[in-house]
Parts: sequence; structure tokens; C-alpha cells
Amino acid sequence: MEPVRTCLGCRGRDNKADLIRLVRSDGGIAVDGRQSAPGRGGYLHPRQSCWEQALRKRALNRALGAVADRELLLSRLTAVAAKAGAA
Repeated sequence: MEPVRTCLGCRGRDNKADLIRLVRSDGGIAVDGRQSAPGRGGYLHPRQSCWEQALRKRALNRALGAVADRELLLSRLTAVAAKAGAA
């Protein structure tokens, strides 16, 4: 049985493999493409609406204890979601 995680944006539950993992990194937030980086992590669906909700509600800041650089994070999430869609 696949592990289930909750999206920080929409609060929907989904399989871990279907979500993008984010981790706290050097005081900021980074995308964990392999979902294996050490430390505290949070998950988002690969939909921009979920990313916007998480940023608007400051869910990433609360869950990871770090401040998200909005533009940088959105560009990284877009790149990861595009790569996942191409695969």
C-alpha cells in the first residue's frame, strides 16, 4: 500500500508519489525532487492552484518553519511539474 500524504495547499490527501515534496534548506524552502532529502518536509499537488493556496495561507512557512521566496519557489515548482508531466 502506497503512503498517503496531505497537500499543504488544498488539504487533499493523495499518494506520496503523486505529490511534490518540499524541504527546509538553508533557512529557505527547496523542492526535493527525489523525495529523500533529510529533514522536515511538506507536500503539494503539482497544480499551481495548490501552490498559490499554500503561499497565500502561509502553510509552507508554518509546516517547514522557513520563509518561502514566492517567485523562486513558483519557478522551481513549475519546472518540476513540467518535468513530471513530460515523463
